[in-house]
Amino acid sequence: NNGTSSTSRIRLVETLPAGFIRTATAPSTSTAGSASVTSVSCGTGNTFNCDFEGSFPAGAGNTVTLTLEARAAYPYAGVIGSAVTNNVAIQPGRDGLGNPVSVDPISNNNTGSSQVTVQAASIAGNVYLDNDRGNDFDSGEGLGSVSVTLSGTDIYGNSITPAAIQTLANGSYSFGVLPPGTYQVVE
Repeated sequence: NNGTSSTSRIRLVETLPAGFIRTATAPSTSTAGSASVTSVSCGTGNTFNCDFEGSFPAGAGNTVTLTLEARAAYPYAGVIGSAVTNNVAIQPGRDGLGNPVSVDPISNNNTGSSQVTVQAASIAGNVYLDNDRGNDFDSGEGLGSVSVTLSGTDIYGNSITPAAIQTLANGSYSFGVLPPGTYQVVE
């Protein structure tokens, strides 16, 4: 709270990069100085509000840190390997009717941003008939046009919508642009 007076409510407006969503993981807070948080409630989606209640005294040493988890939606439609920007703004908190509970005389110092880069991850393999029973994949053993389905859960506990593809003529398959997680591939 860089203002001149204390407040009991603060609103954070979060705008995630295009193609990102907030996970179901509960937000957590930590405080410094005399600030304290009694409750925090956050919406979902790409742009959402987090409403804080507590004691937020004036002064730069009275800080609240909010930790949220967000992820690139699967399948991610953005450009892999390029930086995208996350934006946040702090506003006065709202009462039950949606009216501000305090006044911010200097509202142009309440924004911040950071960048994140989505890296590519994939799962690939081969479907084959082990003709020589050598327990390995040899040339000419690949089976094309076999349906292979990927399912699983990302590291945030979100289920990944099952995706099915056909193997290529040489038996190979690849699922790309995956978030970190635990997956199963079934033919």
